[in-house]
Amino acid sequence: MMDIATLLAPKGVTLRGSASSKRQALHMVAEAAADSLGLDEGVLFTALLEREALGSTGLGAGVAVPHARIKGLTNVQAVFVRLETPVAYDAVDDRPVDLLMGLFAPPDSGAEHLRALAA
Repeated sequence: MMDIATLLAPKGVTLRGSASSKRQALHMVAEAAADSLGLDEGVLFTALLEREALGSTGLGAGVAVPHARIKGLTNVQAVFVRLETPVAYDAVDDRPVDLLMGLFAPPDSGAEHLRALAA
């Protein structure tokens, strides 16, 4: 099993983030990823929104794993955002979310991307 710690750079951790909506929370994930991965924040945010339109990434118990495939990446990368106050997120248990693990993978990373999601 993949160890999530190997995907997560210390620079990609945001604690006590402030968001009042799911959209703002996703923007915080994109911002953390842009800082950590050196990629365009707008591209990351758009990719997260497009994936979220397919179905909520809210797993329940206050946790969400928004994810997207991004051109230019060579391996799966992760960022973590902890919100000060949970936000409504359309999670499977209808509970608000305050812990977000953003996963970003290259477009052709099928099995690696799935292993990261499982971790």
